[in-house]
Amino acid sequence: MDGQIKGDVSEVPGTPSTLVLSEHGSIEGAVTVARIVLNGEVRGPVHSTHDLELLAKSRISGDVHYKSLEIHTGAIIEGRLVYVGESANAETPAILEVKD
Repeated sequence: MDGQIKGDVSEVPGTPSTLVLSEHGSIEGAVTVARIVLNGEVRGPVHSTHDLELLAKSRISGDVHYKSLEIHTGAIIEGRLVYVGESANAETPAILEVKD
């Protein structure tokens, strides 16, 4: 996708899909898709229930929920990384926090 979207992006339930966002694309809203390849900007949370690949020019401002993650040098994430593993379809994945 090369354009701009203001609003949430999600796949049809029960139909795993792939989102490819080019370096010229941007999304302002939540993204919930099984397979995601980003090289543009997302301002909002990202939920990938399968594979998430962040290319060199990708920028995310929001938490990233993933099952499988590949990050290329140069990608920027301003938010938490949350591994969802086999509970990818669960509403609330377990999050480990370490406190002093």
